[in-house]
Amino acid sequence: MTGICGYIRLDGKPATGDELSPMLEGIKHRGTGKSLECVSGLAALGAQLHREETTDWECSDLGSLSDSRSGITVLLDGEIYK
Repeated sequence: MTGICGYIRLDGKPATGDELSPMLEGIKHRGTGKSLECVSGLAALGAQLHREETTDWECSDLGSLSDSRSGITVLLDGEIYK
């Protein structure tokens, strides 16, 4: 299973990949593929992919579902069916 990690800054400072890297290193054993980092504003998300991919991944490639009313976004390793 792919490993997913991340954090949200509550102090108003922007998130950085430097703070995410140790988290990704800690879940390196969760996958045999490459790592993916997505840093935007106050949030940073990372994934250690379970399988080797032949395509270049982007932040939008991680499975997610957002609700515009609540502002909640769910990130998962799987598929979402509506």
